[in-house]
Order: sequence, then structure tokens, then C-alpha cells
Amino acid sequence: MKARLHCVAVGLMLWMGSSRFGEGTANPGIVVQITRKGLEYAHQYAIAILKKELSTIKVPNLSGHFRIRWVGSVSYDFHR
Repeated sequence: MKARLHCVAVGLMLWMGSSRFGEGTANPGIVVQITRKGLEYAHQYAIAILKKELSTIKVPNLSGHFRIRWVGSVSYDFHR
């Protein structure tokens, strides 16, 4: 819920900034500064979402082998 409110607030600020586009400014645009605290928040939020998504994925067991010219034969087994 907190993240949605944050996204709405950022969206409103961007919209308000861009709505004054034709007021005669020499170089219209948006300047954004991302702080370390903001990056840490985004990192924690992304990790939480990834953990949630990865817990729902079912990976099948895979095994096999192949040959690499300089190494030789390689076998692999992936289990969950």
C-alpha cells in the first residue's frame, strides 16, 4: 500500500511539472535526484517482490550431458 501511494505521489509531481511545458522556459524538463535511502528502499521492495514471485515458480528437475571440445563431457543435474 505504501508503495502505491509513493507511485501516485511521484506521478502527480511529474504530471504537474510537465503541465507547465509551454510557459516560455528555455530548457523545459524534469530533474530528479535519487538518494542512497531511496535506492535502499527500492532494493528492499524489489527483493520482497522477487521472493514472493520466486516462491510460486515450480522448476522441473533437469539432467543431461553434453560435450565441450576443450573440456570433454559435461553432465548436469538441477533439482528444485
